[in-house]
Amino acid sequence: MEFRVEADIPEALKGLKFDWKVDGRSFSGQGTPVIQIATERKDANSNITAEVKILGEAAKCSVYLSDSGGVAPRLPNESLDEWGKLDPNDIRGRLDVLFSSLSNNPKYEGVLVLSFGTEETRAYKLRRLNLIYNHIIFRKFDQRRISFFLGKDTFERTVVWQIPAGFDYSEIGIDETKLIKAEEFKIKITKAFEDK
Repeated sequence: MEFRVEADIPEALKGLKFDWKVDGRSFSGQGTPVIQIATERKDANSNITAEVKILGEAAKCSVYLSDSGGVAPRLPNESLDEWGKLDPNDIRGRLDVLFSSLSNNPKYEGVLVLSFGTEETRAYKLRRLNLIYNHIIFRKFDQRRISFFLGKDTFERTVVWQIPAGFDYSEIGIDETKLIKAEEFKIKITKAFEDK
């Protein structure tokens, strides 16, 4: 985020001193007409207020200004994680991160987009999907909150999304009618690769 003091005539800012204050935050640019504040994900949906005291040496006076700016919410279409071929235990560890995140966000759903390369067999694909499904069962995580989507790619890749309720799946290239809910997994997954 950036705050700046501007003047109709830029030369009017020359020779002035700028004393900035931003509560509880570090920033760069102290003493200049422009400061930059680094924001983090935890700042989403919050406001940041900056105050500046402008000192005019020649006129021996000062002016106080303040302004606030809002930090944008975290976009719902930011993926939570992504990986290629991994050892089964590494996949389980990443799934645990997803489960933890979803536990902290009860109105969100986890969607795993699984793509496979052309060389992977049907048996390999089913093994990989079963590994994920079995870990959901092992952790006793609510199956209604996890969905699978079979994507297309030239190499193996898994992208994990954390989706809020009412989100338009088409924004991230997912056809909602082709989602496989974890609770329907055993019924639908055996047919998933019949034409592959």
